[in-house]
Amino acid sequence: QQQQQQQQQQQQLHQYQQQQRLNQQYGPPPPQQLTPAAPQYPDYTTRSGLLDKVFGPLWAEKCQQIRQASPYGKVKGWRLASFIMKAGEDIRREALVMQVIDKLNIWFKSDIPESHRPYLRPYTIMCVGGDAGMLECISDAKSVDEIKKQTDGFTSLR
Repeated sequence: QQQQQQQQQQQQLHQYQQQQRLNQQYGPPPPQQLTPAAPQYPDYTTRSGLLDKVFGPLWAEKCQQIRQASPYGKVKGWRLASFIMKAGEDIRREALVMQVIDKLNIWFKSDIPESHRPYLRPYTIMCVGGDAGMLECISDAKSVDEIKKQTDGFTSLR
């Protein structure tokens, strides 16, 4: 019985020494909570509060901040644009479709009254090779995935 007590004390001492070494290397473990805490979601009671959280500042505001910080901000024709680089795909077909959309947009603006005109937003597509290109991002837009990730308590579209 005395031998068992000695073994238990040695095991406890060994565990204590291991924990001390871990604490020295990685810091103490986080305190354990006895009851699991319910997730805390900020209260976005207004539509603008939720929109500000999900979409962030407007693109024009971001551009203005970057322009003020840039040494080239005073250059005539300065414009900030964001692009997605696509590689491994032939985007020449997408560029052709975008040219058609751009021509339709010009035609709609000249021949259809504004109240009946569909809204089209052509964007820039630059082919830089047979299997690569750059697509302009639409400003002040987010993917459905980004919106889901930034909306508190959201689980699924289903």
